Amino acid sequence: VLERTVLQQYEVAVANGDLKGLSELTPLLGMLGRHLADKGVGLYLRYSQNILSSIMNEGLEADSEVELKQNAETAEMEEGVRISRAEIKRREDRKNSVAHVTVCSKLAKIFNVAVTHLRHHLPMVAFSLGIADGDAALVQLVNLEVEKRATAVIREYLEQFGLKEMHTHAERVGRRLEDDYLTGDGFDDAFGSFVTFDNLTMDHNSQASSSSSLPDAMDDCGFQQDLGVTYSQMNSRLDEIALLMQHSESYERFIRHAVAEVDKARVLRQQQQSADRKRQWMQKLQQDGKDVTLEESQAFDQKEAEQLRKDKAHVQHVLPSQTQLNEMVAEVGGYLSGLERTFLLAGIQRAFYNYTGANGINSYNPLTILSSGAGSSYGRGNGSSKTGGMALQTSVVEECLYAAQQSTLRAFATGHNGTAAAAANVCADTL
Repeated sequence: VLERTVLQQYEVAVANGDLKGLSELTPLLGMLGRHLADKGVGLYLRYSQNILSSIMNEGLEADSEVELKQNAETAEMEEGVRISRAEIKRREDRKNSVAHVTVCSKLAKIFNVAVTHLRHHLPMVAFSLGIADGDAALVQLVNLEVEKRATAVIREYLEQFGLKEMHTHAERVGRRLEDDYLTGDGFDDAFGSFVTFDNLTMDHNSQASSSSSLPDAMDDCGFQQDLGVTYSQMNSRLDEIALLMQHSESYERFIRHAVAEVDKARVLRQQQQSADRKRQWMQKLQQDGKDVTLEESQAFDQKEAEQLRKDKAHVQHVLPSQTQLNEMVAEVGGYLSGLERTFLLAGIQRAFYNYTGANGINSYNPLTILSSGAGSSYGRGNGSSKTGGMALQTSVVEECLYAAQQSTLRAFATGHNGTAAAAANVCADTL
């Protein structure tokens, strides 16, 4: 009668979403036996699924409405639609009051709901329903709800911006950049030759007129045409992708930590059950008036150890080593690595471009060195020129190193080992 009454009240609490009633009744289920605990796990999972689905779906629907308005306003601005001052003021006020919706903000909402739910409910479930593996089932349910929505959000983002196609184009652009600007052939094609020390003898007007035509002659190897974005837009896009991966990896570390705690709790429960069986065995022998010998105690311990090994072998993993979300993030990491390579090569190209003359006066200045001699001769190859005690000053090396630093720091900020290793290898090989 007691079990039936508790179970009926528990079902009512689950149907009504009564958290207070669940908090009061859940501890009783574990005390009343394994059979009731098994039923309690199913009911608690039903409650958790309803709560998670309701909160996550509500948040995503609200974000979708805001995102539609954002996209419409952005399209109007790009098309040059005339907007009244009052409408501009309303839009500015709305931007200040409503957070800008991005793929990262959507993922953050999904992950935060899951983390909050587990932190609040997992300790009680592990304590009260752990005997029926309720803690493992709760972690599995939460991760399943997160995966369904997070993978859908990431996939929608990949399709919206065409990252797969962009990655393919970026590889082609990267090969052209590498061929033209890392092998040295591109400088002969685009600018005739490297800037030599003879350029220092050019007067201000002649150098300015010569460099003024260089921006038009500058060949970006199809960077903007093939990728559809400028260098600065690509930088912003890569920042967003890195933040996406960072959020996903933060959730991954949290859920793996929860799994580790569940596994520890399983081992402790098995050890406690083994200790209880030994205590009951010894009490039974004492009631029968028998003494426990050392050999009997060791034999019993050996039997229990063998049973623990069998139980451990039959225990299923809470989560697989590679989840759907892991595979999706790995795919995004592959796109990020490829785009980072092209972005790095473009950054190095920009450094070489500044070095060769578009900003020749400002970024390629002579550095005066006091000398008592008649001057020093500098040259490369068979040519040489006298600078009269002046050495060359350029920032090309610093700019190349900055481009490499920017790419590697962004890759390491993702928290994804594969992406960080790939970006580091690309930067090292390129430099």
